[in-house]
Amino acid sequence: MNRQPKPAKTPELAAAEAAVLERLANHDFEDAARVVAAYESCQPVPRGIGVDWNKPDVSGDAAALRTIYDGDDNPSIAIPTAAAMMYLWGVSKPYRRWLSREAEGDAEATKLVLRAYVARQSAAFERARAQGFIP
Repeated sequence: MNRQPKPAKTPELAAAEAAVLERLANHDFEDAARVVAAYESCQPVPRGIGVDWNKPDVSGDAAALRTIYDGDDNPSIAIPTAAAMMYLWGVSKPYRRWLSREAEGDAEATKLVLRAYVARQSAAFERARAQGFIP
Protein backbone atom coordinates (compact mmCIF):
# COMPACT_ATOMS: atom_id res chain seq x y z
CA MET A 1 0.00 0.00 0.00
CA ASN A 2 1.63 3.22 -1.18
CA ARG A 3 -0.14 6.22 0.30
CA GLN A 4 0.41 9.71 -1.02
CA PRO A 5 2.28 12.06 1.35
CA LYS A 6 0.25 14.67 3.16
CA PRO A 7 0.21 18.00 1.33
CA ALA A 8 1.22 21.24 3.02
CA LYS A 9 -1.47 22.69 5.31
CA THR A 10 -1.95 25.85 3.26
CA PRO A 11 -1.24 26.99 -0.29
CA GLU A 12 1.12 29.62 1.16
CA LEU A 13 3.16 26.94 2.93
CA ALA A 14 3.21 24.79 -0.21
CA ALA A 15 4.48 27.77 -2.24
CA ALA A 16 7.13 28.59 0.37
CA GLU A 17 8.31 24.98 0.50
CA ALA A 18 8.50 24.84 -3.31
CA ALA A 19 10.51 28.07 -3.37
CA VAL A 20 12.90 26.75 -0.72
CA LEU A 21 13.37 23.46 -2.59
CA GLU A 22 14.18 25.40 -5.76
CA ARG A 23 16.78 27.49 -3.96
CA LEU A 24 18.30 24.45 -2.27
CA ALA A 25 18.63 22.76 -5.66
CA ASN A 26 20.61 25.81 -6.82
CA HIS A 27 22.62 25.89 -3.55
CA ASP A 28 21.33 29.39 -2.87
CA PHE A 29 21.30 28.77 0.86
CA GLU A 30 20.96 32.35 2.07
CA ASP A 31 17.92 32.96 -0.12
CA ALA A 32 16.39 29.65 1.01
CA ALA A 33 16.66 30.87 4.60
CA ARG A 34 15.14 34.22 3.60
CA VAL A 35 12.11 32.46 2.07
CA VAL A 36 11.48 30.60 5.33
CA ALA A 37 11.91 33.81 7.34
CA ALA A 38 9.49 35.68 5.06
CA TYR A 39 6.91 32.93 5.50
CA GLU A 40 7.34 32.84 9.29
CA SER A 41 7.16 36.63 9.61
CA CYS A 42 3.65 36.56 8.10
CA GLN A 43 2.30 33.94 10.51
CA PRO A 44 -0.10 34.97 13.30
CA VAL A 45 2.13 33.10 15.77
CA PRO A 46 5.61 32.62 14.29
CA ARG A 47 7.66 29.73 15.64
CA GLY A 48 10.68 30.32 17.83
CA ILE A 49 11.05 32.31 21.02
CA GLY A 50 12.87 35.58 20.56
CA VAL A 51 13.39 35.09 16.81
CA ASP A 52 13.06 38.22 14.71
CA TRP A 53 11.90 36.76 11.41
CA ASN A 54 12.07 40.21 9.84
CA LYS A 55 15.85 40.28 10.39
CA PRO A 56 17.02 36.67 10.06
CA ASP A 57 20.65 35.56 10.47
CA VAL A 58 20.90 33.98 7.03
CA SER A 59 24.69 33.68 7.18
CA GLY A 60 24.47 31.21 10.06
CA ASP A 61 21.76 29.25 8.30
CA ALA A 62 23.73 29.23 5.04
CA ALA A 63 26.79 27.87 6.85
CA ALA A 64 24.69 25.15 8.44
CA LEU A 65 23.15 24.24 5.08
CA ARG A 66 26.60 24.05 3.46
CA THR A 67 27.57 21.58 6.19
CA ILE A 68 24.55 19.45 5.28
CA TYR A 69 25.38 19.40 1.57
CA ASP A 70 29.17 19.15 1.87
CA GLY A 71 29.20 15.63 3.30
CA ASP A 72 30.56 13.00 0.95
CA ASP A 73 28.65 10.17 2.60
CA ASN A 74 25.31 11.06 0.98
CA PRO A 75 24.12 8.40 -1.47
CA SER A 76 21.57 10.71 -3.09
CA ILE A 77 20.58 14.36 -3.10
CA ALA A 78 17.20 13.46 -1.55
CA ILE A 79 18.62 12.94 1.94
CA PRO A 80 20.55 16.22 2.26
CA THR A 81 17.59 18.07 0.75
CA ALA A 82 15.26 16.54 3.34
CA ALA A 83 17.79 17.40 6.06
CA ALA A 84 18.01 21.00 4.84
CA MET A 85 14.21 21.28 4.90
CA MET A 86 14.14 19.82 8.42
CA TYR A 87 16.74 22.35 9.54
CA LEU A 88 15.05 25.35 7.95
CA TRP A 89 11.50 24.47 9.00
CA GLY A 90 12.50 23.30 12.51
CA VAL A 91 11.07 19.78 12.40
CA SER A 92 12.49 16.59 13.88
CA LYS A 93 11.53 14.20 11.07
CA PRO A 94 11.39 14.74 7.32
CA TYR A 95 7.92 15.09 5.92
CA ARG A 96 7.12 12.49 3.29
CA ARG A 97 6.59 15.24 0.73
CA TRP A 98 10.30 16.05 1.19
CA LEU A 99 11.65 12.49 1.41
CA SER A 100 9.79 9.55 -0.05
CA ARG A 101 9.19 6.42 1.97
CA GLU A 102 11.38 4.53 -0.46
CA ALA A 103 14.38 6.71 0.42
CA GLU A 104 14.44 5.37 4.00
CA GLY A 105 16.64 8.25 4.99
CA ASP A 106 15.12 9.52 8.24
CA ALA A 107 18.14 8.59 10.36
CA GLU A 108 20.63 9.87 7.80
CA ALA A 109 18.75 13.16 7.42
CA THR A 110 18.59 13.60 11.19
CA LYS A 111 22.34 12.99 11.43
CA LEU A 112 22.98 15.72 8.86
CA VAL A 113 20.72 18.15 10.73
CA LEU A 114 22.57 17.52 13.98
CA ARG A 115 25.89 18.07 12.21
CA ALA A 116 24.53 21.38 10.89
CA TYR A 117 23.46 22.53 14.37
CA VAL A 118 26.91 21.69 15.75
CA ALA A 119 28.58 23.61 12.91
CA ARG A 120 26.36 26.63 13.48
CA GLN A 121 27.00 26.64 17.23
CA SER A 122 30.75 26.26 16.70
CA ALA A 123 30.77 29.20 14.29
CA ALA A 124 28.77 31.32 16.75
CA PHE A 125 31.22 30.40 19.53
CA GLU A 126 34.20 31.39 17.38
CA ARG A 127 32.53 34.73 16.44
CA ALA A 128 31.87 35.45 20.12
CA ARG A 129 35.47 34.60 20.98
CA ALA A 130 36.80 36.81 18.16
CA GLN A 131 34.66 39.69 19.45
CA GLY A 132 36.06 39.25 22.95
CA PHE A 133 32.87 38.00 24.59
CA ILE A 134 34.53 34.69 25.46
CA PRO A 135 38.11 34.48 26.78
